[in-house]
Amino acid sequence: MEVASWTEVLGEASAKGLEVECLSSKMVFTRKPPVGRQEHASAGTTAPSRARRCIADGCLVRAMIRTAGLQGWMIGGTDVRTGFLNAPIRDLKKLVVMEAPSVFTKMNLMEKGEVLVVRKAMYGLVTSLRDWCTYPDTVLLGIKWQRQERGHQLQGWFEQTKEESLWRLMETIVGEQPQQKGLIYLCG
Repeated sequence: MEVASWTEVLGEASAKGLEVECLSSKMVFTRKPPVGRQEHASAGTTAPSRARRCIADGCLVRAMIRTAGLQGWMIGGTDVRTGFLNAPIRDLKKLVVMEAPSVFTKMNLMEKGEVLVVRKAMYGLVTSLRDWCTYPDTVLLGIKWQRQERGHQLQGWFEQTKEESLWRLMETIVGEQPQQKGLIYLCG
């Protein structure tokens, strides 16, 4: 998000022919047990939506584990807690802005008349789930690498399977048949 004046927002919207959507906001302060970590968040409006990812049935998980075992692959898992926030907003017909929470102006973090321009996915924004679900696909399709191993030049890439959340990690020695080196399951 970036801070802008209404004049700047309306100027950008006019220049690009965009509709402006203004969201209300509030400050949320929570303390989560047991560590007592404090979190601050600025949240827009919320609306129910359905995810298209993260519907792995037991058969898929067992098949992935079996394949990894047969191939001698290592198995691991990770959670990128902020990965969702990297997805750019794909709706190019509107400019989404958020009023500053009143506490921001009281703390002199923002001036009256300034708004937050939303450029990336944000928790609570209706379109963010759709934006996030397509983002990893475009990123993974663009990742390519080259490396040397035992005197051979290897090229690698990710390849999507028929299961939309499952990706193959592929590598090949230049000029030879590609080989699958791993599986990645993306749960968004």
